[in-house]
Amino acid sequence: MAALTANRARATRNTGRMSKGSGVGVDSDEFYEGQLVCFNGSGKIAPAADSAGFRIAGVCTKRVTTGASNTTEIEFEFGHEEWFEHASIANADYGANCVVSDDQIVTDAATATNDVEVGIVTEIESRGGTAGVWIRIAEFGLDAA
Repeated sequence: MAALTANRARATRNTGRMSKGSGVGVDSDEFYEGQLVCFNGSGKIAPAADSAGFRIAGVCTKRVTTGASNTTEIEFEFGHEEWFEHASIANADYGANCVVSDDQIVTDAATATNDVEVGIVTEIESRGGTAGVWIRIAEFGLDAA
């Protein structure tokens, strides 16, 4: 699936332990509500991708457009559960770490290159005919193990 081009409302649950964070976004980019975001190798927030040096930050909370020489903060949430489409779901994924496929889809480590961990699979559930998983979003900045 292509990267997000609009806000995306997500199903959430177990929000009692949800935390919020923010960081300066990368220059000249679009951020969308419901988008997975990561710290890049320079410590700036970027749309999630299966890229070397990326670490999960969380889920973006609002749409933001950044300009050149950006100093705008990107807000995100983590520590709760959200439902995401899963690129290659299997029962073996229960309790396992999911990794970034792109800024709106997760997958297992076997199909990703850089294993940018998003969090733990807590349930497998199809929604509207789409296979997906509930993930407990990791604390931001988690390094892949």
